[in-house]
Amino acid sequence: MLPYLRLGYMSDPAEMQSVISSQGPVCSMSPCMERAVLDQLADYFMTRLSGYPTTLKEDDALLADPSLNPRKRVATRLVRLEKKMLAACLVATVDFLNELPDTTISPCPALYAPSLK
Repeated sequence: MLPYLRLGYMSDPAEMQSVISSQGPVCSMSPCMERAVLDQLADYFMTRLSGYPTTLKEDDALLADPSLNPRKRVATRLVRLEKKMLAACLVATVDFLNELPDTTISPCPALYAPSLK
């Protein structure tokens, strides 16, 4: 997902090529643009997590109840897995943000910044 978000912030064809050819989590774009991309991604994960009516702790408590309806148990497990994935993605994104220099600011001006929904 990161390369596509990064591409959305690019307007110079040379910069676009550097994003397309990069591999892994590190890309040769400005720290300002990288912070803008990561901030947007972190906001997306936080918004998704806050949209659930229960927390992971509440899901765990629900699953500990032996009298829970089997369908509700399966549904809760599936939703819990999705929440865990989103939470792990948020942690990884925050880790990337923490690796950026403190001098980077956001938002960076971007003509084609994507909007995550």
